[in-house]
Amino acid sequence: MKARSRGEKLCYYPAKAMAQAGGQMRFAAEWTSKVVIVRELITGQNPFSDPALASVFVSTRDKRAEAN
Repeated sequence: MKARSRGEKLCYYPAKAMAQAGGQMRFAAEWTSKVVIVRELITGQNPFSDPALASVFVSTRDKRAEAN
C-alpha cells in the first residue's frame, strides 16, 4: 500500500466498502457510543464507544469461558 502524501484524497471508505460487500452499517449520533454485536463480531463506532465495547467484550469472553 502506498503511503499518502499531503493533498491526496482518501480512496477507501470503510462504510462504503462494507455496503458494497453486503454489510449493513448502523450509525449513532456524533460524539456518542454505539456498539454492535453480530455473531462473533463486536464493533464500536468511535472512541466514545470504548467503555461499552470493553464491557461487552469482557462479558462475552466470560460467558464463553463458562460454557467451556
